[in-house]
Amino acid sequence: MQTKQLLACASLCLASSLAHSAVLYDVNFPSPPHVDGQPILIDGTPNTPSRQNMGSVQMVSNFAGQPGNWGVFNQPSCGASYDQIEFFLPAGQQKIYLSYDVQTSSLNNSDSAFSISLDSKDYGARSLNFHGGGNDIYLFNVGGKSSRFGYFTDQQLYQITIHGDVAKNLLTIAINGNQVHSSTLGSTTLTGIRMTMSPWTGAADQCSQATAAVSNIKIYEDPADLQGPPPEPMLGLELKLRPGTTDVLPASGGYIRHSRTLFNRSANDLSLSYWITTELPDGTSYPLLSPRTVQVPAGSSFSELKNFLIPAWLPAGGYKARLVVADEASGERIYADLNFSKRAE
Repeated sequence: MQTKQLLACASLCLASSLAHSAVLYDVNFPSPPHVDGQPILIDGTPNTPSRQNMGSVQMVSNFAGQPGNWGVFNQPSCGASYDQIEFFLPAGQQKIYLSYDVQTSSLNNSDSAFSISLDSKDYGARSLNFHGGGNDIYLFNVGGKSSRFGYFTDQQLYQITIHGDVAKNLLTIAINGNQVHSSTLGSTTLTGIRMTMSPWTGAADQCSQATAAVSNIKIYEDPADLQGPPPEPMLGLELKLRPGTTDVLPASGGYIRHSRTLFNRSANDLSLSYWITTELPDGTSYPLLSPRTVQVPAGSSFSELKNFLIPAWLPAGGYKARLVVADEASGERIYADLNFSKRAE
């Protein structure tokens, strides 16, 4: 059962919003503005690449039967310009995650390769490759180091996550949720990401049929950045002293005169339970209002001007009256506190 403190949402929403802003790019080629069968758009927003360096990547809906829109890389001829898009990273970027979906068609046993390059000022050849000659997925990194992660198959969806961290000198790669690589990054900067379809051999003469399609491209600083803002609470609550009354009672006890309001911010009528307790010095919970239920229409509220009795036997000291409201159907609970005290004499 979920418990939320009154007013906590404001700080939670702000924190989530700040974290969400660290998503640098989120690209899935929606239509509109992209048009099926036409070149992808570059509009300077985080929802498109920063630049198309060469060629003409096309937007294709439901590529190879996969739902959604895809950026499709192809070379009309081996001598033509490569297809390449680029994502700029902010100056001084220390770490990134790159996740994307990719699938190929006729890339197996071809003269083409599809590569994703993680660029640095001191090195521009670091790339994860789908190689049409070897039909394998491999990493090429600083110093000519390479690692191979098995074979790929045309018409199969692959989900790739690449993580680079300058401070930790770390590069990790996961394919379909399984980590296949963890080693040194080998660079002190991260400057950009390129996606390229090109021949893998200078003797290439069969390039026009091979394609690679990407979608759901996300570039972010931390996995937590992908979490959206928390849902808006459906319940609200106010508990406060009535004007002209006191929250300090004599040794003989008395009444705390207060107002309480329950808010239903949902689109449905709700049956809400509520009660008030306080905590005694020995940690025992003491009821100030036994549980009761009220029906609150959608988008409405329920208010009461009431009192609760503080008995004479209650030890002197400071206390907190806690009003709890619960929607038992959804499990949502919230509470509000009202401080009061009782004098010794």
